[in-house]
Amino acid sequence: MPDKPEPQAYDKILKENLEGIILSFAFKYLGIQEKNINRLPEQLQTTTQREVDFLAKVKGKSLDKDYLLHIEFQTRPEKNMVLRMQEYHAIIYRKYKIPIKHFVIHLGQENTKMRSSLEESEIFRGFTLVSLKDLDYKTLLSAPHAGEIILAILADYKNNPPEVIIRFILQQLKSKVDNPVELEKYVKQLIILAKLRKLDNVVHQNSDHMPLDIKIEESGVYQVGHKRGIEQGKEINTRETIRKFLMKGYPIKFIHESLEVPLKTITEVQQQIEQEEKDSSK
Repeated sequence: MPDKPEPQAYDKILKENLEGIILSFAFKYLGIQEKNINRLPEQLQTTTQREVDFLAKVKGKSLDKDYLLHIEFQTRPEKNMVLRMQEYHAIIYRKYKIPIKHFVIHLGQENTKMRSSLEESEIFRGFTLVSLKDLDYKTLLSAPHAGEIILAILADYKNNPPEVIIRFILQQLKSKVDNPVELEKYVKQLIILAKLRKLDNVVHQNSDHMPLDIKIEESGVYQVGHKRGIEQGKEINTRETIRKFLMKGYPIKFIHESLEVPLKTITEVQQQIEQEEKDSSK
């Protein structure tokens, strides 16, 4: 069993691919409509250690009223003092996790108009949480970029067997990536991401049988099998699988190419569903 990757391995994959998918991803999942997005350096130059002028814990009248008293002394006005105090606040609160009262005592003789409060746009009030496990895997599968397609391994499978989802992902990668070297890179990334769902062995089993220089439909990589209380590798009932995908709205062409079943079989199942719906409406 391969060692579990460090968290940086997952970050590395996302950072590598984000450049190509940011417009599509931001529009679909972050609600960002703007199309002019310019990437900035990830490394933020900052002081690793801060020393405050005075910090003390004040005992309140009750235990839940304790707070920290933070004081800074300034001999001259500082234009961005309020931003520096915000940085102090984040560092101090992260360490002690109790309320803080901040004071700046000006020691100079001249009048000062140092800004002492933040504008609304400068205040950090939280972040928007986007959980990939809540996203529909079909949306990610239909993405134009391979870096977005592989994220489907972390999405909501809509009760479909993981093996089927992996099959779809590999097929989509092959259809989008013509360069064998690039394809191999994305398959390796998929295996690493699959570890987060403990599916890396399933991806391994499929991708190991996939020659990177031939069509994926010819490789035999997409054997549909699953283990749900039954012997591993037992073949999924083809018609039941077709029915499930038709009921979920998959196009016939997509089912035909993904499951490698005759169009006639899919049509028969579709007709059966339509007949059942007519009978139930009587």
